[in-house]
This record gives sequence, C-alpha cells and structure tokens, in this order.
Amino acid sequence: MKGDLGSLVGKEVEVLANSTVYRGRLIEVGLEEVYLKAETRWITIMTSAVDEIREASPSGVVNR
Repeated sequence: MKGDLGSLVGKEVEVLANSTVYRGRLIEVGLEEVYLKAETRWITIMTSAVDEIREASPSGVVNR
C-alpha cells in the first residue's frame, strides 16, 4: 500500500486483498487491520493481506 490513505477515510473504496475485492466506506487503516463499513455489514481485513486500497468508481463497477 502506498499513497495518502488519510484522504480516502470516509469515502467509498475498493480494497484488493487475497485476490478478492472488498467494497465499502473506509473507516480506519490501523497497523494490523483495515476497517470497512459495507452496505449490510462491517468488514475487517488484516493489513498484511492488503495489496491495494483505491477510491471506488461511482458507477459501482469494480475498477480493474
């Protein structure tokens, strides 16, 4: 992960981790975990598993 993640907090993001794309509102990027609030649940991802965090496309289509 690189870049300014602070600017993504509170925004809809896509998180690529373990060949899976997670989508939700970025709540926090901690030393050990990334916290997302998805439409119907909370998602917690181990920071060590995260390959990329990027702003989600407005159309809802996963960016590739």
